[in-house]
Amino acid sequence: MRKWESSEGSDPYSYGYNQDTPDENYRNTMYILQSLVDIVSKNGNYLIDVGPTANGTIVPPSRSSLLTVGKWLGFAEDAIYDTQYWYVTAEEGDLRFVSLHLCTRNT
Repeated sequence: MRKWESSEGSDPYSYGYNQDTPDENYRNTMYILQSLVDIVSKNGNYLIDVGPTANGTIVPPSRSSLLTVGKWLGFAEDAIYDTQYWYVTAEEGDLRFVSLHLCTRNT
């Protein structure tokens, strides 16, 4: 199976900063984690764009979600990094599979 990539913005309406997007509309931690696990389990890469404001800051809903995702990755990195997709995928429900790739990762 070929590698592929899914790309989307933290702001669901824009790849850049959009001052008209309400904070509650930004992609939350659960959405990002579910997307990440689903995509990795199907041999994909997940690219999530975070558009900074004019002064270079990241808006609080994006920053909060990404920091929490980072903490989760610190805990569950073996489920994401250096894994191989499992050829049987669930199209419905919440169960996803990966297999551990037996090589060391430089950290």
